[in-house]
Amino acid sequence: MEPSYGRPTAGVMTFGGNIQRIGGYFPVNGTAASILENVYGTYAVVGVTSYPFAVTWDTASGMANTTLQLLRNEQPIAEFEFLMEGASGTRNFQTPIVFAPGNLFQLRYVSGMPPGQSVVSFYMTPA
Repeated sequence: MEPSYGRPTAGVMTFGGNIQRIGGYFPVNGTAASILENVYGTYAVVGVTSYPFAVTWDTASGMANTTLQLLRNEQPIAEFEFLMEGASGTRNFQTPIVFAPGNLFQLRYVSGMPPGQSVVSFYMTPA
């Protein structure tokens, strides 16, 4: 499922991996089977001033209390308990979190049950 909502696109930031330990970063463009955590390739460089307007996820875990954290330039800026809504789903952002060109975009697992094999995609729109 790819949300568009009639918005212009600034790309999709996709993270994927088999994340098992707290503090583990999702590799950029990884697959659900990727096993790299906390290594080169766990951040995307934003190309244009934009913000995520929607996020989709597909994880191995079910209705668990798993918290993921969004980082900008290696600083935490938002946390999400995706899995309270199920192992797969879509959510819109209520408040824009703006990224400037050159900003680093990262995603990590911070608490609760490990998400396991997961793919999380952030749909970006120009700011």
